[in-house]
Amino acid sequence: MYLDWSETGRDYFVIDIETDSLEPTIIWVMCSRNVLTGETYEYTDYNEIRDFFRRNKDAVFVGHNILRFDAPHLANLVGIPLSVRNCIDTLVLSTLYSPSLSGGHSLGAWGLVLGREKIEFNDFSRLTDEMVTYCHRDVEITTELFIKLIKVLAKIKFTERSIWIQHRLTVLLDRQQRNGFYFDGPRAVDFYRMLRTREGEIADEVHQVFLPERVLVAERSMFKKDGQPTSIYIKDRERYFLDEDPISGVYSAFEDVEFNLGSPKQRIDKLIELGWEPQEFTEKGNPKPFDKGKLSPSLEKFLADRPVPEVELIAKWMSINGRANMVNTWLEAWNETDSCIHGTLFVADTLRLRHQKPNTANIPGVRLDRDKHPVRGEQGYFTYEARDLWTARPGRVLVGTDASGLELRMLAHYINRADFTKQVVEGDPHQFNADLVGITRSEAKTLIYAIQYGAQDRKVAKMLGVSISEGGRIRTMFLELLGLKDVMDAAIKEQQNGRVELIDGSKVICPSPHAALNYKLQGSGARVMGLAAILLEQDIRREGLDSLKVGDIHDEWQYDVDPNDAERHALLSVEAIRRAGELLQLNVPLGGEAKQGRTWAETH
Repeated sequence: MYLDWSETGRDYFVIDIETDSLEPTIIWVMCSRNVLTGETYEYTDYNEIRDFFRRNKDAVFVGHNILRFDAPHLANLVGIPLSVRNCIDTLVLSTLYSPSLSGGHSLGAWGLVLGREKIEFNDFSRLTDEMVTYCHRDVEITTELFIKLIKVLAKIKFTERSIWIQHRLTVLLDRQQRNGFYFDGPRAVDFYRMLRTREGEIADEVHQVFLPERVLVAERSMFKKDGQPTSIYIKDRERYFLDEDPISGVYSAFEDVEFNLGSPKQRIDKLIELGWEPQEFTEKGNPKPFDKGKLSPSLEKFLADRPVPEVELIAKWMSINGRANMVNTWLEAWNETDSCIHGTLFVADTLRLRHQKPNTANIPGVRLDRDKHPVRGEQGYFTYEARDLWTARPGRVLVGTDASGLELRMLAHYINRADFTKQVVEGDPHQFNADLVGITRSEAKTLIYAIQYGAQDRKVAKMLGVSISEGGRIRTMFLELLGLKDVMDAAIKEQQNGRVELIDGSKVICPSPHAALNYKLQGSGARVMGLAAILLEQDIRREGLDSLKVGDIHDEWQYDVDPNDAERHALLSVEAIRRAGELLQLNVPLGGEAKQGRTWAETH
């Protein structure tokens, strides 16, 4: 249907509609073009539009953003039930080809690339000849774009399955965005105010511990040549502390500078001064004590090994400040009309999902004690209370499903080594790896993820606290004994052509050899979860379950479910992950875990 479109024997029509707004009440015109014959049509009457689709019920319909705009509004306003089964979306093809495409994915941007610019037109309040011409031009551009993208994807050797998955995933994610995740806004307002109050109290404690430091501002002459005081000397006496030397006629000006908690640089300098040795850095090489809504692992470890009170205060302030900032973005995105947050999802370079308005991928998990019980309040950095704001609609429950150890299972698939696979599925893969190379379990766990993200000898040495040569020896031994070297070398070889292949046959652009393995594992995991989500949605519809998809966070789903359907939904969700692995012919079985609860704090 996609790559072999010209050989299917079916008619392919490019269509486009013009409406009165992005949330339309009327369709003014629909234009179409037969891709094979070049014949064009225009319809301004709903009955004509219905006749067109009736005559061409076996055809395939192509459009730019057809799945999220044209098809839903043709269904709502005209009664035309277009399905993803007979639609091809050039916006989906464009995103699959290059998620971060320079210039963007709009039809206007592609028109410039194709040498066929969109017509400037802005009056959608009524039907005009100019509007019809504008619509025909969009159809022309979309036709050329469809042919071009299919040729490019075929040349790169994308598979039919990868395009099939992306189309259905687009529909599913659009439905999720329209559903929205129910959010307790009034309680969030109270929580936000409490966090800001506590943030201020901790700041006061910090300033009592770290008293202002007297720092040198300048050294200057006290007098002019005629013996009169300089004007700057007179001003400095009013605003600074002066250390004057009447003999030399020189003074030093000092001021008391408070420790500025709001300054990332001052926080980092103070933490390093107190003994923290950063292991996480930004792309520019700056230390990262706090990332993705939580303390960095090296700072967490430092606090656990050496609970320095001053460091604990700064860490507590960062956590509560970060939590308050996060809750503020949720309140900004909260729709008071339906009490939901309708976050935006789009595809990242690895084909993993990214989240905007708000970013729900960076919400820290609930902190647990040694007995796996949630730690509430300040001791748990308010992680439980934050997730507890995301809930099910009244009278319903949330069902959360997590894939079990997905990234390691993807690695096990590519390594395809029976003893390692057994440990990943049934045992302790990190202890297995530690025993292979003679390091601790904690070091092995850190090492395997670091290597996946491209860590080289120097980075490994710093992480393990050894020399660069020893770090290189451990890294080489780890790669060779585990069989990871062959997998990494294969990924790097693929990357030499600019792309790496994912488990479903997608080919993603990869920026560097160091990133090749990470792109392959992360991207393949995303494709597994994408296919599993589609399978689950098919099961839900077939069995008539009352389940609304509200969250999709990497290897986790959240559904808003009727309590009577919750148990069945949970069972089907785990089964969908297992089936996806089988359909993609993984060398390792996949599994998952599903939990029911009233809020996100209870289901993940």
